[in-house]
Amino acid sequence: MPFRHLDKLEITRHSVERYRNRYRVLHQKDIPYSDAEILIQEHLYRSEVEKIRPKSKLAKRFKKNRNSVYYIDQGWRFIVSQKAGGFVLMTCERTKPSQNHVHTTLLDHIPYFRKKRELNERHDNSAQGLYLLMG
Repeated sequence: MPFRHLDKLEITRHSVERYRNRYRVLHQKDIPYSDAEILIQEHLYRSEVEKIRPKSKLAKRFKKNRNSVYYIDQGWRFIVSQKAGGFVLMTCERTKPSQNHVHTTLLDHIPYFRKKRELNERHDNSAQGLYLLMG
């Protein structure tokens, strides 16, 4: 049964950021925050409740979050919890675990080093293009 309570759903900032990060890993491009919220709502509208096998790792997680429901759509999993008067999207992830990881280093979380790496990558790419033209 699809999730049909979009009017009562609170989408947390955490869940949108997780969606954007995992979307970036999957499609190699960024999407704006507002577009991510719309895509999440579309996924939830089409989603189905995930059937959880009793001895799976997911079943262990589900026991901890008894008031949560796991919805799936097109390889995405959305964890929705019930709260007073509505629902909260806690997080989202890919159903294939290898698609959940953003490959970054610890220094990428410090703005100075992230900017420096981006500038170096741009320089490396332009130098490779020049080499190909001259070669």
